[in-house]
Amino acid sequence: DMHVSAIFTFEDGLLRKVEAMRYKDVDDDSERLLCVGTIDAYEKHDQWLIPTQLDVTWMMDDTAFTWYKIDVTDITFN
Repeated sequence: DMHVSAIFTFEDGLLRKVEAMRYKDVDDDSERLLCVGTIDAYEKHDQWLIPTQLDVTWMMDDTAFTWYKIDVTDITFN
């Protein structure tokens, strides 16, 4: 009985941003905050276009706090 939603933003056919309200903490009094994932770069590997630079940011009191940065440097396909 859980419902979730997110906003997906595309530019030139590529996913660039995902926004959703998420719980930042696991405490009983935790509140949901806006969490934004942005994709800054893609690279082509074999026939696949893969996101290679991503940031995850919490919006806290109108202040952006980027807490996770992802840089994909190696991909192996099985």
